[in-house]
Amino acid sequence: MLPNSLDEVLVNATFQIGGVTLIMSGLAFIGVGAQPPSAEWGAMAASASAYMGTDWAAAVLPGLLITVSVVAFGLLGDMLQVRRDPALRGGR
Repeated sequence: MLPNSLDEVLVNATFQIGGVTLIMSGLAFIGVGAQPPSAEWGAMAASASAYMGTDWAAAVLPGLLITVSVVAFGLLGDMLQVRRDPALRGGR
């Protein structure tokens, strides 16, 4: 029973990492998350939003990195689900 449930836990964990990343960066963006000495993408985007007219890359890059990491963990979860589930493999 443990090997069968371990696959589901692994796939679910990769999907949850993306959600947790979004929640943590959103909280850091509004100032509720980690405080400025720690490097948080949401806090970086919030502090750089005041300089959007002069230095747009400082605000766009943390948001882009958040997006890329969430999509990457989602795709990793999809890949693990397809590899682990025999019904999704096409009957091999």
